Amino acid sequence: MIDVKQANALRDKIGLAKKDADGFRLRTDKAERLRIQVIAIAAFLPYPKLAEMVADQWRKIGIQADVREMERGL
Repeated sequence: MIDVKQANALRDKIGLAKKDADGFRLRTDKAERLRIQVIAIAAFLPYPKLAEMVADQWRKIGIQADVREMERGL
């Protein structure tokens, strides 16, 4: 589980104190939402599902993660 209070304190400390109207953190270089792109490959384990679980946890602390599933052959 994520310690939301500690996560907020750490993000504030590194300069990610501003939030948008939906509660997501804003980047320091522009007034745009901080977004992390996660590329997951469905191989031997369900990595895309695991990545979605991580993205859900990050969403709780104001970080948007966009998960994309890719084929192994690409």
